[in-house]
Amino acid sequence: MDIYLRPTLNPPARLGFAPAADTVEFALARALIAGSTSFHLEARPVRGAGGTTLSEPFTARAGEEIFWSIPPQ
Repeated sequence: MDIYLRPTLNPPARLGFAPAADTVEFALARALIAGSTSFHLEARPVRGAGGTTLSEPFTARAGEEIFWSIPPQ
C-alpha cells in the first residue's frame, strides 16, 4: 500500500510504500506537519483492490514515534 501523510492544513504527501504483512518506518520531516496540530495517515491500495484506510488523528513532536497497524484487506 502507498502510505500518505494527511496534515490538517496541508495537502497529502506520499511517504512511501508498505508491502503486505511487513513493518516499515518513515521519518516525518517537520515541514510536512508544520502548522498542523494533528495529522492522519492514509493507506491506499496500489493496484486498486480494497479500500483506502485512514488512521485516527495523531499528534507528534520532534523525536517521537507513532505506531499504526493497517488491518488486512
